Amino acid sequence: MKKRIGLLIAVLVVAFSGLAAASPMTDLSAGKVAVDLLNWTPDLKGSLNAGGYNFGSDTISGNGSLQYGITVGVAQNWGVYFRGFDAQSQDKPIPGYPLSYNYEMSYQQYGLEYGFGENFAVFAGGANAKGKLNISPLSFSSADKNAFQIGAIAQAPVGKDLKAYGRLAVGGDITDWEIGLSYLVAKNTELTLNYREVYANKLDFGSGITVDGNVKGLGYGLTFKF
Repeated sequence: MKKRIGLLIAVLVVAFSGLAAASPMTDLSAGKVAVDLLNWTPDLKGSLNAGGYNFGSDTISGNGSLQYGITVGVAQNWGVYFRGFDAQSQDKPIPGYPLSYNYEMSYQQYGLEYGFGENFAVFAGGANAKGKLNISPLSFSSADKNAFQIGAIAQAPVGKDLKAYGRLAVGGDITDWEIGLSYLVAKNTELTLNYREVYANKLDFGSGITVDGNVKGLGYGLTFKF
């Protein structure tokens, strides 16, 4: 927990000192809406555990996929959010065999957000992660991993029409953090660049086999605010 609190502080310090994540909406007036659509090609990493032993980890470059999210203001300073992605790695050959394999992870976040002015907000809600290992022609899926999360968002202007921000959510075996930059390119439209990492540990594949999953990479796209 101390490490997670330290990470939260570090992310918020970074957000206020010049770097930032997918542009958050902290103006949660009733009727306000923000939609995030970001392309990314993340790396996917799996670390296999069975019988009390760790059998090492493997990282594979990802295929292009979409980070998506929506935040809606529902009352003064209060809002609801839903965010997620479906990531898949490239195929990796198995040496000595005419086979290949890849990883997949799906992830969603949802909950309630409270804003403290324009530059800071906190949130709480649920998260769901699910992993999959595909070894052609077979596919093995984990059980759903659910967690209650709490988190914080910070943002600050760093130039004309340019904002920096950070976001962190922790809870259970799932951690999600990102930093990013957002530039206003037109009315209600922002160009967003972010770096994001999601950790989903102890994904249960049955028979005593668990996998610690990690998805990380750069993303870019648009944020629409109305």
